[in-house]
Amino acid sequence: MNKKALIRTISRELDTPVPQDRIALILDKAVEISVCCTTSLKEEYFLEQLALNY
Repeated sequence: MNKKALIRTISRELDTPVPQDRIALILDKAVEISVCCTTSLKEEYFLEQLALNY
């Protein structure tokens, strides 16, 4: 799955509307964080929390 397809999928799955450009920023930050740190959170929960707190 490429980044654009992933962004569209996430956009459809979220309960609240989030602009696709914001989702892209969140994904970029998530990748940056995952490269720097190890997290034990499930990917879904982690991305949801980033979206809520972004």
